[in-house]
Amino acid sequence: MFLSDEQILTLIIEYVSDERYKQAVLIDGAWGSGKTFFIQEKLIGRVNEYIASNTENDRSVFYISLYGKENFSQIIDDIYTASLETYFDNKLGEGNGEKIGKGITFASKVITTGLKYFNVDANDLPKISDVKKLKNAIVIFDDLERCNIDTNQLLGFINNLVEHNDIKVIIVANQSEIGKPKLLSNLPQKYSVVLNPQLNLNKIQEKKSSQSQDDKSSEKIDVEQLIKYTEQIFSEDILYEKVKEKLIGLIIHYRADLDNIYETIVCKYIKVESTKSELIDRKKLVLKIFDQRQHCNIRTLIFAVMAYEKISTTLADVAFEPVKFMTGQKDKILQYVVEESIQMKSGKKLYSWTNSTAQTGTVYLENAGIWGESVFGYRFVDTYLSTRFFDSEEVKKTVLALMNQEKNIEQHRESESALSYNKLYMWWRLEDEEIIGLLDKTRQELKELKYDPRYFKDMIVTLMQLQHFEFTTIDFSDYYNTFVTFMKKRLEIGSDLNKEQLELLSDDQIFIQKYNNIVMPLFELLTTRERIEKEKINDSLNLDKSWGEIFCAGCTQNKNDYLANKKFVYYINPEKVIEKLQVSNVMDIYSFLDGIKEVYSFSNLNDFFRDDAEHLKQILNVFDVKSLSNGKITKRIALEKLKSKLEESFELINK
Repeated sequence: MFLSDEQILTLIIEYVSDERYKQAVLIDGAWGSGKTFFIQEKLIGRVNEYIASNTENDRSVFYISLYGKENFSQIIDDIYTASLETYFDNKLGEGNGEKIGKGITFASKVITTGLKYFNVDANDLPKISDVKKLKNAIVIFDDLERCNIDTNQLLGFINNLVEHNDIKVIIVANQSEIGKPKLLSNLPQKYSVVLNPQLNLNKIQEKKSSQSQDDKSSEKIDVEQLIKYTEQIFSEDILYEKVKEKLIGLIIHYRADLDNIYETIVCKYIKVESTKSELIDRKKLVLKIFDQRQHCNIRTLIFAVMAYEKISTTLADVAFEPVKFMTGQKDKILQYVVEESIQMKSGKKLYSWTNSTAQTGTVYLENAGIWGESVFGYRFVDTYLSTRFFDSEEVKKTVLALMNQEKNIEQHRESESALSYNKLYMWWRLEDEEIIGLLDKTRQELKELKYDPRYFKDMIVTLMQLQHFEFTTIDFSDYYNTFVTFMKKRLEIGSDLNKEQLELLSDDQIFIQKYNNIVMPLFELLTTRERIEKEKINDSLNLDKSWGEIFCAGCTQNKNDYLANKKFVYYINPEKVIEKLQVSNVMDIYSFLDGIKEVYSFSNLNDFFRDDAEHLKQILNVFDVKSLSNGKITKRIALEKLKSKLEESFELINK
């Protein structure tokens, strides 16, 4: 059972105020559950408030992190530093203690230089005996499991403080990880012990009713079992279980109440005020995802909101009307950031975009595509979460393009509101007979070319979902064939739909393979059309005048398409380039260079343009500046700059 923060605070105040409680309190919780945040943001403040209002309970509160501590003297140093901070706070005012006390350890406490400036007598500082006895204090020991001191010796040290110094101790730890740091030392020797044939593993492993004791003792163990038995034999948590019975009187299992601390987290970690407001307004959206994924990790929440701040701040100067489209995009971006942050912090892989040319799109969640569970995904979100690379201009362009697309679709749908698929889209709310009727009407409307091609992917997915739920009265092969045939005719008369918009994004390979097989004729049509369009880049090389200017304009216009298709110089004929440079004037060379720079405008070219490497290599192999410049000085300078850019790009692609 998990108590609320307020219930825990009430218990701790009772423990602090009642002299009869002689044992320590343990606050146990998984890593990232928010224990330290709760201690620092709530518990210490509440305890200090209680002490301030109850003069008969005059205690000092010391917070000590045990993270990485190697010996007891380091702990004593931290306690001494904490006592100095408390002393200076009382002497000079709240907040001054931390500034002065840090770095003054138990061993260096005689340092008095500068203390007279504050009217502080060195003889009035806390004494050695004060630290050793540590009377009348409340000590909070955090990160017990991350301490490098033998766990049971450490607990003995803490027990001595509790029993003989009349202090209150609160231990904060992840019990499941206690003893793990020591477990990892001297592993070869420990493995040797486990593999010793004289060791009877029957006392350790679970008994199998189908085997006798003799059979088991002769069993070989695999690597996984070796690690498991080593942990069971040498983990300090065995002794810890015995020692803690004497030391710990109350164990409180902690899990952060994200609903309770959400706004505190946002206000503490988000610097931009507008983003704070956005995140607070979208609290329900964020927490709903955490609840659905059964994930309650405060570090994940912090990671997610800080990542969203980066994106939201970038979009702050993007103007678009009506505002609802930007609001909708931010909702989708935040949802995807949270989903992928949970994936990442749970040790799972982010969605893989490597098999797709798409920059955005509906991502059908693993093994859930057929059920319709999906989230709108953004490649730039996964790139930022995993690599911290962030291209602000590309993010703006991507989101602006999506908003324009959504605006156009909305306007189109308003004019097509009577079309049958608008009712079929949420088929699970309809009667079976109604679904069949709408399918026939949709097919007829497709035949009459009434649908915008952006409907096509959803239509096919809807058919796949219906087939999954075994509508036996429907001939799905006929529907697939006729739907795709009419869709192909619609594409042939003209459309700005590209291949990545038709691609299905999912890690469910069976689902995606079936979809790809169904729409293959559409993919083939779009691939042919895209190849013809992109290869027009060579047309400028056939012109006599202003070819460079036209080439550069084409690069600017088609830059996003080149990024999506992960090809640019791949479409350029290397021989034509060299022939053209031989007879070109200086202005055309600079325009050609500007076009190259327009597309190759970032450092991680290897993530996008690996297919360009071979053509770049062919160009560079025959790029002789002296020969191409024909003795002209300014042309030589222009060619040298162009070659330098090509060489730089080639190196980045092969990085």
